[in-house]
Amino acid sequence: MNQAQNDHLTSLHFNGGQEPTVLNVFAAFSTQAGDLLDLIIAATGFDLTPGQRANAIEHGLLVAQSGEPSAESLAASWAKQKDLVEFASAVRRVFIPV
Repeated sequence: MNQAQNDHLTSLHFNGGQEPTVLNVFAAFSTQAGDLLDLIIAATGFDLTPGQRANAIEHGLLVAQSGEPSAESLAASWAKQKDLVEFASAVRRVFIPV
């Protein structure tokens, strides 16, 4: 692997003819919910109350039960929760390229 370019938030391109690789850091939400939520909070700069945090983990785990979580699937689930709408918007702004 020569030099890596990150010209898209979810794709990593390598020199040398390899195909782009999609990295989904949210895929492990079912086993690392707290750590991944901490990463999301740090990246968005959004503070969650303890109740919001518990709600985000609960609904994130529900997403994980139905398939591999992604930034979009987590944000969509959180956007349906009255107390997480603004957090979901922050997640979309930071993690989902336009």
